[in-house]
Amino acid sequence: MTPAKQEILMQGQTGVAKKVYECVPINEPWTSSQVMTAMRNLTGSTPDNRIVSGCLVSLVDSGLVKKSGRDQFQRIAVDAKQKNQESSMAKAELKLEVVSEKKAQGTPLEMLSELAGEIAGMANNLKRLAGRVEDVALVVEQEREGNAEAVGKLKQLQELLKGISQ
Repeated sequence: MTPAKQEILMQGQTGVAKKVYECVPINEPWTSSQVMTAMRNLTGSTPDNRIVSGCLVSLVDSGLVKKSGRDQFQRIAVDAKQKNQESSMAKAELKLEVVSEKKAQGTPLEMLSELAGEIAGMANNLKRLAGRVEDVALVVEQEREGNAEAVGKLKQLQELLKGISQ
């Protein structure tokens, strides 16, 4: 995989998925529990098993991670050689963009192309925002489940206290 392709695929991932991706090794396949342990060591917080599993599935679907076996995940290696070539190509593209920005107006086709580029940039921003909303929704769901468990325990305690007082 080229570094540019990896970067494009990573832009579509949520913040949590990016952290999970950092914890998946390249050299050997790991189970989701090993990835969770590495994530706990990296971030200092304990991630929910379902969130990590969902992120791993998302990373597999996007092609950043491969699944080998039932619960084994391994990061796909990025070619380092092409990175230097692509960085020089990116610099050349930046020079071309600066030149194209100096033009006051071009043909209608060029103007449409420019608009399409702006729309694609907005789409990437919307994807990133959607990922952040998804992360917050998962946290809210975890808190809701925790509150539901606490309410259940509180009801049990109330019943026990009523039984003792009678």
